[in-house]
Amino acid sequence: MPLDDIIAKYGTRKGALIPILQNIQKEHRYLPREVLREVCAKTDITPADLFAVSTFYDQFRHEPAGEHTICVCTGTACHVKGADRVLRQFHQTLNITEDTDTDPTRQFTVQEIACLGCCTLAPVIQIDGITYGHLTPEQVPDVLDDFKHRIKSRGLCPRSGGTAAGSHGITVVRIGLGSCCQAQGSMLIYNEVTKLVRDWELDIRIEGVGCVGMCHQTPLLEAVSKQGISTFYAKVQPEDVQSILLQNYKPKNFLARAGHCISRCLERIWSGESEPAAERFLDIDGESVRAFMSRQCPIAMQHSGMSNPGSLEDYQSHGGFGALRHVINNMTSADIIDTIEQSGLRGRGGAGFPTYQKWNVAKEQTATTER
Repeated sequence: MPLDDIIAKYGTRKGALIPILQNIQKEHRYLPREVLREVCAKTDITPADLFAVSTFYDQFRHEPAGEHTICVCTGTACHVKGADRVLRQFHQTLNITEDTDTDPTRQFTVQEIACLGCCTLAPVIQIDGITYGHLTPEQVPDVLDDFKHRIKSRGLCPRSGGTAAGSHGITVVRIGLGSCCQAQGSMLIYNEVTKLVRDWELDIRIEGVGCVGMCHQTPLLEAVSKQGISTFYAKVQPEDVQSILLQNYKPKNFLARAGHCISRCLERIWSGESEPAAERFLDIDGESVRAFMSRQCPIAMQHSGMSNPGSLEDYQSHGGFGALRHVINNMTSADIIDTIEQSGLRGRGGAGFPTYQKWNVAKEQTATTER
């Protein structure tokens, strides 16, 4: 977005300084001095204000960044697992000196991140949103080679389970609406999908589901085909939704579809953007996803990502209240207490008394009262 458009959108007052800087950095990947001088010339923002804010917040950088950003998690879990050695190896492999964070060719910028939200993969890093977990310093060159290969392959049609994404008309769109998902803006995605389904008269059911199990990939959108094949899109933004739906479904409203296709095609040619449906595609069978999900065995959340926790009907369709019915119809009080004892459950208080003991006392007190 040109600077004049940024200023027109946010205004010339000092209160607009942060969003102006954020958009400049989004455009240039850093804050060029000549652009900052222009900001001061065209707004009420003084050089002192601009310098104070841009140097206070770590999100702003004054030196050119690399084309790709490597985020190395140095949070507690990753630190314990050796993240510092992984970080040093990235610097060494990329010939990054101590006084900078970008390699000489400006292909990669390496940043330390407090937490990437996927501690089970520690030590973990992300390159432009692609996650690599359980890393060792020896694997760093292989990770860089793998990422470069992915970049070269971005123009190819993504595949999952042997089926090209978008090759089947979708009937269901699922969007995670758990707390982590909503914190990343998934409700905006849900609203955008709802709007387009209505405007384009699509025969698609929209489901807001609970935790998707991959907080670091949210907002996550799942497109389910008539054949039951799921295609996943990670870190989806509202502006990506149209392209994702068009890749998977042909609207009845031809004029709306044609108009969108033409406008988006021109935008991509002008800006050099890649196709959002391909850019946001998540290979659910990929190595990083398998590494994160394969060892998990959800029990209480076995239907996470598939059911709506706010729908009683959905809960019952997945067997909800089945255990309660079994207890009421088939078990005595003694049977229930025996089962609780075998489970090993304890109270959450400081003493941590076994739950079955508490229930047994309650049972005896109830029997005494009834007598």
